[in-house]
Amino acid sequence: MGGSVSICQGNSVLLTVSGADQYNWSPPTALNSLTGSSVLANPSSTINYTIVGNKNGCNEKISIDVHVKMIPVVNVP
Repeated sequence: MGGSVSICQGNSVLLTVSGADQYNWSPPTALNSLTGSSVLANPSSTINYTIVGNKNGCNEKISIDVHVKMIPVVNVP
């Protein structure tokens, strides 16, 4: 189970999960924190984050895809 979100290049997105007591996020690329239920991500390219949640000694792993859309180059002729 997991999800996905799209952002424009240069923007950030708040990623939030729930259901456990502790969370570990990976990879650390463009994250403001590696633990906690909410982290701020600012990747420069599309990335898949894996989150491991722990509650009562049991682990559950999910993933979130952050799709980064390139900003168009607008020219004046």
